[in-house]
Amino acid sequence: MESIKIYKAEASDGLGDTIQSNNSIAYSSVVEVGNKTNIKTILSSVTDKKYNIETLYAVKSLLVSTNWNKNDDVFSPQDTWAARHTPINTQTNIEHNQDQIVGHITSVWVVDNNGKLIKDDVTEAPDYFHVCDGSVIYKYWQNAELQKKVDNLIEKINAGEMHVSMECLFSNFDYAIISPEDEYYTIARNEDTAFLTKHLRSYGGSGIFEDYRVGRLLRGQVFSGKGYVEVPANPNSIIFDDPSSLTNFSFSSAKRENPFDTHVGVVVAGTKNKNDMENDMSDMYKEQLDEVKAAVASLTSENDNLKQQLSEANVSVLNETITKLEADNQVLTEAGDKLNSDIKQNTAKINELEGEAAVLNSAKEEAETELTKVKAEKLFANRVSILVEGGLSKEDAETKVSKFEYLNDEQFEEISATILVNKSDTETTEEVIEEETDVASASEEVLEDAEPTDVEDAMGAANDDDTGQQESVRTAMAKLFGAEVK
Repeated sequence: MESIKIYKAEASDGLGDTIQSNNSIAYSSVVEVGNKTNIKTILSSVTDKKYNIETLYAVKSLLVSTNWNKNDDVFSPQDTWAARHTPINTQTNIEHNQDQIVGHITSVWVVDNNGKLIKDDVTEAPDYFHVCDGSVIYKYWQNAELQKKVDNLIEKINAGEMHVSMECLFSNFDYAIISPEDEYYTIARNEDTAFLTKHLRSYGGSGIFEDYRVGRLLRGQVFSGKGYVEVPANPNSIIFDDPSSLTNFSFSSAKRENPFDTHVGVVVAGTKNKNDMENDMSDMYKEQLDEVKAAVASLTSENDNLKQQLSEANVSVLNETITKLEADNQVLTEAGDKLNSDIKQNTAKINELEGEAAVLNSAKEEAETELTKVKAEKLFANRVSILVEGGLSKEDAETKVSKFEYLNDEQFEEISATILVNKSDTETTEEVIEEETDVASASEEVLEDAEPTDVEDAMGAANDDDTGQQESVRTAMAKLFGAEVK
């Protein structure tokens, strides 16, 4: 399963890791034990009529429906139909615990909302359908603890106390939208629309954006198994009867919400950026103002023509017409003035918003600068602590860390190991020097009491030993300070 692409708006909202780690969901419904008359139907895909009914416990359930569930995850007909066969031979477990796998799914079938079987070779996926599954639980285990859990699971299924929770992986998602007028839309997720992700309930949002309901429309999903759970997540759970008699299924309690591609690519109010909104608003007012100006010019021209005809027509009738035209002219002029006033007010509001945006950007930059400083101080303190724990004094450690502050963690780890090794070598060398000093003092005392010939012999021997010891000290000191040994 490929990872989900993260867009700039989602990364800016701090949702990158959440989206990458939250690419699976669970969808619950009722599970029912398979009786002996339908075990063969459920087990038909396990083997070629060579199965051991005594060691397998057959169950059946509704796995998933093409709807908008209560977690605001939306299963579209096209993607769900494409994934309908993927549950076969996937694992089943207890409470979604991968360490408690107790069986597997053996078969799937698809039915419409009336319980009628939908043939697998239809050319077009229906708008609304349910994917049902048959599965088996392994009844016998050598592990005593797991055997107890399986026995308890089967007992609760028989008592009608268990449900199944579908497990699903997906590689992408879009947005399903329901308007305040209950109109359904689909919006593709991309760089321009990714700001909607933070409003999804799956990522900590409210599921609402400007009175529009927002759901996560799954794309490229693969069903990876199911868990047996006690608490159902689906309020519209459906209990099956005999899967060999699909027409007897009752789907009367199933809730249907179908926001699938009725209006594709619609722009929801508020989804445009500020510049686009400003341009649209200016164009709208300019167009209306141009229309008013054209109407005023036309009326003025008509008024002039009518005045010219005063000498040739009934004066009272023309005066009436002129008065009406002047009144209309006044109304249109006032409308034009109001539009100009609206433009000024909206321009002022835009300027105010730009000022607020500048303040927010400045605050963000200051916060980022402070964060960088805090991180640098923390890194410095951690590195000093490493060297101090290795035996350096705090002052020496701080000097060394300052000298190597531009190294990355891996490089600093290597150089700090070298520094601590050199320190150990230096301490050893100092001990050697102290020992040699003691020896030299003793030798001087002996030389004072010795004959000249003995002194010369002793000095020759001492010079030979001193040469080797001095060379050892010089080599150790060179390692400590990083000098080249010659």
